Amino acid sequence: MDNVTKANFNTRFTVQEDLEQDMAALIEKYYGQISLAQFIGVLDIVKHSLLTGHE
Repeated sequence: MDNVTKANFNTRFTVQEDLEQDMAALIEKYYGQISLAQFIGVLDIVKHSLLTGHE
């Protein structure tokens, strides 16, 4: 078993972190204007559009 290497679990995905921060900022931007359920519904619509575009 000389070819076994340790996994690096300290990997950071900065683009993913940026996207998460941007989405959190959008939630904050629309806070009080739409409900959380509406925001999640919009996310589902966007997700559906992304998935159907990759068929």
